[in-house]
Amino acid sequence: MPVRVLAWSGDDGTLSSMDATSDPIRTVRRRLRALGVSGRVPVQELAQALSDERRKSLRLVPVTLPCPVNGAVLITRQADVLCYADGWRMWVLHTIAHELSHLLLGHRGTELGADDTLRMLAPEIEPADVRRLLGRITHSTAEERAAEIAATYLVGNRLLDVLPTEEWIGHHLLRTWADGLMLPGDS
Repeated sequence: MPVRVLAWSGDDGTLSSMDATSDPIRTVRRRLRALGVSGRVPVQELAQALSDERRKSLRLVPVTLPCPVNGAVLITRQADVLCYADGWRMWVLHTIAHELSHLLLGHRGTELGADDTLRMLAPEIEPADVRRLLGRITHSTAEERAAEIAATYLVGNRLLDVLPTEEWIGHHLLRTWADGLMLPGDS
């Protein structure tokens, strides 16, 4: 079963690819206003606003990812899971902001390939559970460049330098497990 890179567009409140790549900072500002997010906020607050809009959980999960992958958003029926590689504090914040930017910009994406690709990126999650995947490997596409510009804006202007706490992550991992998704450490 092919894995799709995260994507959506249309006239139902989502964004077209052209809108998202032509001026990513303006698009993100507009999206933040629409989400009711103002000022500088922790990543958890932005994730919650996106979760509310999408009407399903958005979980931030630190995982070990193979190089050169730093982060990915797994789109499932039950929840969206933003996986990020642990590391230097600002690198982690920027990686999370980059992946959230893909959601804010309404990126669609391209086909990655077979289940083996997903197993390489997130071996703990069953490929059948994933509807779409967005992973950052390079900045070679317009969507990746737009997400990088948006992430730089978010980190510099809108996100507090506060990473999710272990308690917050643990609570959301329990909710993910309750939704029936297998994550790191599950057997």
